[in-house]
Amino acid sequence: MPCTLPSPSIVTCKLLFSPSGIELLSTLEEIFEAFKDMPPAMWQLAVMMLFQWYAMFCYWQYNALSVAKTIFHTTDARSDAFVQANVWANTCNGFYNAITFLSSFLLVRLANRYGPKWVHMTCLILVGVSLVFYPVIQNKYLLFLPMIGLGVAWASMMSMPYVMVAGSIPPARTGVYMGIFNMFIVIPMMIETFTLKGLYSTVLNQNPENVIRLAGILLLCAAIAVNFVKYKKPIGVSEMIIPVAGH
Repeated sequence: MPCTLPSPSIVTCKLLFSPSGIELLSTLEEIFEAFKDMPPAMWQLAVMMLFQWYAMFCYWQYNALSVAKTIFHTTDARSDAFVQANVWANTCNGFYNAITFLSSFLLVRLANRYGPKWVHMTCLILVGVSLVFYPVIQNKYLLFLPMIGLGVAWASMMSMPYVMVAGSIPPARTGVYMGIFNMFIVIPMMIETFTLKGLYSTVLNQNPENVIRLAGILLLCAAIAVNFVKYKKPIGVSEMIIPVAGH
């Protein structure tokens, strides 16, 4: 006898009303309710995060191309100079990660004294200015100077926004709100993926240097946006786990 497969609607109903399906629906309902009740500080931080992470994805994607053009004077991906540019760009990235590690301890002290918002705003201004002038540099060793600003800012990005949001969310819903907060990293990445290609071929004149400048400008916009964040005072910054990660 021929085998009769159940219709898609029957399969869907069985999945939805299975224990795992009910748990999934419950989770989605909780996320939806959390969005409706989201504290104002999280919405304000979302604006800052949009500028911040769009800029960082621009930098990561076009840094090597910018270095190849400005320092090694090539756009040919098959040339030896382009390979050297990629190696040097990765060297710069390694340097800023070292700065991140070293500066993270100082940022904790500064945040305890001046507050995480002002620390993060200062770091964003520092890295914004650094990236705006990054393509102007013609000596590969001088690229380490803006990498200091990027390293300090990266340490702040990995900690200060979380400190601000931690004091503004109800403790009982910390898990779901921290999950939503991490979506504020993914969403700018998706927006950048779908929009930068068009901007690159038109407004940015297919010039990787202009992408790095755009990243710097967006980080300065993030510095302005964070100034408007009104968060509740968190527990002592030194008592919190400050994540430090590299890229």
